[in-house]
Amino acid sequence: MTPLFLTSAQVAAQLGLDDAQAFLRQRARLEDDHGFPLPMPTLRTRRMRWRADQVAYWVETNGLPRPPSMPVPTGGNVVLMRKAMTA
Repeated sequence: MTPLFLTSAQVAAQLGLDDAQAFLRQRARLEDDHGFPLPMPTLRTRRMRWRADQVAYWVETNGLPRPPSMPVPTGGNVVLMRKAMTA
């Protein structure tokens, strides 16, 4: 039986992410840039919940999210940072 509301850990699992923290780190980008559903309003003492049908529809229409792109390094150690990113 599919639950009506999902926790951040359950949303992460549906998105193919490692854990709830991985989802929460990407949440603002997904909402702002890709129209990911907003969490349901809850009392301050409760954790955020997302409607399961909205998350499923978003995944069906958008696919799984890509990992955020790495920022382009700037500053004095640009060469070392580029080597570290490709290693």
